[in-house]
Amino acid sequence: MLLAVSGDVIRLAPLTEPRPKTTRRTSQFGFAVLTSFALWLIGMPLLRMSQPLTVAASRGNNPETFLRICDMASRLVEGPVRVTGSQFRSRLGDLTELSKEPFAIDSQVDNAGHRARMITLRSLCRFADGAALYCLNQKQSGDAAAIWLGLSRVGDGIVCGTDGSVSDVLAGLAIHSAALNEYGNNREMFSQDQNRAMLVELIEQERRRITPDAIRRRCNALNEQTYGWRLRFVMESQRVLSRPSHGELQTFLTPSLQAIDDAILRRDRSRRLLMTELAIELYRSEHGQLPSDLEMLTPSLLDRVPIDPFNPAGDVPLIYRVEGQKYLLYSVGHDGKDDGGVFGTEAQMYESGLDFDIDTLNRSESAVE
Repeated sequence: MLLAVSGDVIRLAPLTEPRPKTTRRTSQFGFAVLTSFALWLIGMPLLRMSQPLTVAASRGNNPETFLRICDMASRLVEGPVRVTGSQFRSRLGDLTELSKEPFAIDSQVDNAGHRARMITLRSLCRFADGAALYCLNQKQSGDAAAIWLGLSRVGDGIVCGTDGSVSDVLAGLAIHSAALNEYGNNREMFSQDQNRAMLVELIEQERRRITPDAIRRRCNALNEQTYGWRLRFVMESQRVLSRPSHGELQTFLTPSLQAIDDAILRRDRSRRLLMTELAIELYRSEHGQLPSDLEMLTPSLLDRVPIDPFNPAGDVPLIYRVEGQKYLLYSVGHDGKDDGGVFGTEAQMYESGLDFDIDTLNRSESAVE
């Protein structure tokens, strides 16, 4: 500012000319745009946080059944006198009978007690495996078959009844897969009636199969309930800022959900290989020859031809080839390609150039060589 003298009047004169009104309007407009963007950036997550991001997939609604199963398992595993053989099969039968109907698991009610119950169920799985092998050594194949069938039902029931607890899902998948692996490894020791009973159970499990997407919805719903607005704000802020697709949105839960996805696919593959092989052998015993293709197993033995969950092409059946009086039945390996029926061991199953059959998890290195 300068002092300007004009006659007897002293006034202040600006050094520069006043800014045009258009410049002021432009600045105000820019400020308004930035303010609106900031409000949108903050408001959108808050608005979407007012509603649940996910909807839990439907499941059983009877948590008391699960508590009874755990109580029976505790008496089997931690009782003063452990039983083996037929006695164990009989007591386990009462437990697995409860698992026929869908049940619900509430992992957040009595959290410490729930963790102890899941530890008991995992202990039951290890103890039951030992009891089943003991039965086989005693030529009690019916008891062994019933034990592994029961364990597979309990594990599948946990997966179907979970409220979205990652540890519960993985524990149920582990129990279920271990039972199928042991039964498949000893399948030649069971009678046709025992194999048929297992086949019926596996078909029923396939009918009520829970998809990885349904598991994700349950896990997300449970974690929203646990972490509340913090989880929603992080997920929605990331969605607003980067606009990722559904499959690209990453949170601290992503590794656990990916582990569940992989475990479910591996469970599906093992279950379908076992049920298809049991159906093939039952067909051979009834008709005196192998089926020329898997379609011949439907609908008398299978509801439909089992799909290979690892084939990237989509709804492609498991690979089946008849070679004289023998046959090959397998899934493509983790490379997603049919490598001609070349199999490895469990340690090699993630390598390229190998397929996966029912014996991969139990094949020795010497058998590969």
